Amino acid sequence: MNAPPNQPPSGRPPGPMGFDPNTGQPLYPAQQQQVYQPPAQQPQVFQPPAQQPQVFQPQSPAYTPPKKLDETLGWVSVGLMAAGWLMQFHLFATIPALIVGIMAKNKIKKDPEKFGGGTMATIGIIGSIVNIVIVFLLVFIWIAIMLIALISGNM
Repeated sequence: MNAPPNQPPSGRPPGPMGFDPNTGQPLYPAQQQQVYQPPAQQPQVFQPPAQQPQVFQPQSPAYTPPKKLDETLGWVSVGLMAAGWLMQFHLFATIPALIVGIMAKNKIKKDPEKFGGGTMATIGIIGSIVNIVIVFLLVFIWIAIMLIALISGNM
């Protein structure tokens, strides 16, 4: 019985990869069995990467936001001045507003990189002076009216 050239002498179809399914031997004698051999590994020793010479490369400066200045005294001056005007505390609020505004201007003059709020301090100072002048004018007018009334005998 002659087997076709694609089939082994036993008449069965070949097993996987050309091996006899019963014995596991190669079906064709010219075919040599090759077994995978992993490549021989040499012991690995850690080698740090070679140091590259560092070359200075100028970069564009990074954006840094401007420093936040302390504007507290300027705002306190404006707040006291507004309280004097709006709530009729006049001298009880406007004199401290004047003092705090002057303190703020002095601090800004000594250390402008730390303190800010010069505009607010100026508003507080000017508003306080105007309020004090108005109060003194009103008091002067009131005293004048009382004296005129007293002299004329209508009181």
